[in-house]
Amino acid sequence: MSLLTGSPWLFLRAATAMATTHAAMHECQAPASLPQLNDELRQRIELAPILRTDLASYALDVLDGLPAGDRLCHGDFHPGNMMGTWETLAVIDWGDASRGDPLADVARTELLHRLAAPSPGTPAAFRALVVMGRSLFARRYLAVYRTVRPVDRGALRRWLIVRVAARFIEGIEEEFDTLTAFLEKQRRHRSVV
Repeated sequence: MSLLTGSPWLFLRAATAMATTHAAMHECQAPASLPQLNDELRQRIELAPILRTDLASYALDVLDGLPAGDRLCHGDFHPGNMMGTWETLAVIDWGDASRGDPLADVARTELLHRLAAPSPGTPAAFRALVVMGRSLFARRYLAVYRTVRPVDRGALRRWLIVRVAARFIEGIEEEFDTLTAFLEKQRRHRSVV
């Protein structure tokens, strides 16, 4: 988001604008010509070579219990894929668009803000600031989104499990340990509940 690049202190305003834009997008029924998100996620999990088989099976079991949905999902919704002004944001990079459950799309955004590694080459001190700032950004984004559309926390957590497993197909090695630890923790928590 070019507005944020020049004024990083406006990140909470950006989170608000992003959340309202994302929620409005999810009001739209997706064209039938778009792929079904659940099918896309299943394929990504099954084809991820570095994802351990036991964690892939766990994520696929979770996916089996989630709804398909028919809403317009972007698939890679983050500040870098938004342009324009605060009042009229335009969403770009629709290559991963699909039809599905809006919470699956929200979970992808959560993943990008909470678990994704900062860009390669980011200095260590700045990496720490990015991680802290992204956490605040993610909390603000989700709080504002929830004022516009309902969010079932349990369903969002299950979608996050699926999204984390599907992330392995992207081959971002510096994330593998974090993503694996997340899935292991979620699986342990599920077996206790």
